[in-house]
Amino acid sequence: MGDNFVYIDTNSRMCIRQEHQNIPITSFTGVKMIYVVNADVCIVHDTLGVCMFNIRTSKCLQLNVKIEDSIERQRLEKDKHVISLPHDIDVIVLKTKRIKIDDRTIDKVVLVAETLLLVIEVPEQQNNECNDVSITTAIHLPGYPTDFCFVSKNCGFLVSWKHISERVNDLYAREHLFHFSPDGKLLGIISFLGTSPFSFSPVFLDGDLGIKEKYLGYGRPGWYVYMRDGHGGILCVKVMDC
Repeated sequence: MGDNFVYIDTNSRMCIRQEHQNIPITSFTGVKMIYVVNADVCIVHDTLGVCMFNIRTSKCLQLNVKIEDSIERQRLEKDKHVISLPHDIDVIVLKTKRIKIDDRTIDKVVLVAETLLLVIEVPEQQNNECNDVSITTAIHLPGYPTDFCFVSKNCGFLVSWKHISERVNDLYAREHLFHFSPDGKLLGIISFLGTSPFSFSPVFLDGDLGIKEKYLGYGRPGWYVYMRDGHGGILCVKVMDC
């Protein structure tokens, strides 16, 4: 991370290597995972939960929960700096994407904890400022998330999931694909795909007037996602108009 090196020591502490010195961060105990987001911020999962830690200021960034009222919102708002999650479950980063909005750089991070999927926006930290982190999506899926695709700002995202956490047999494994709006509303489903990864490739197409006139419902402009189907073939999914 910039000029620093972060790691978990043998005592499950988070440590920062600075100028040939190992500096433990005493505010964390039982650290299970560290994920570097950018030169200033890393995600830390310890006994208390998950937080976004600013290396430069040695502080956890404040969480701004931008989801509708729900059980998830109530739980996420219990602490302004920590996402309360059990230490004995695995937290993984499923997807990341860096975007620019009005000359501001934002890292979008998809976190998965069992069947809970969180989309978090981490703005670039400038100088010694501590810009708030936004939780924009919190969804409990029917199964375990396996793959993810940001489609566009207005069209939301795709996420695939499976019923069991461990794959028993690829030949009989089946996964399902959900399309969510940016605010987490379910818009569409494709069932019984094969195994991930699906190699999502979203693209905006201008449409084809000739095909549109000849074939009802085809040739329309909009967002399309090309992807593997997990059975040896390739799909092209027309995302709902948005």
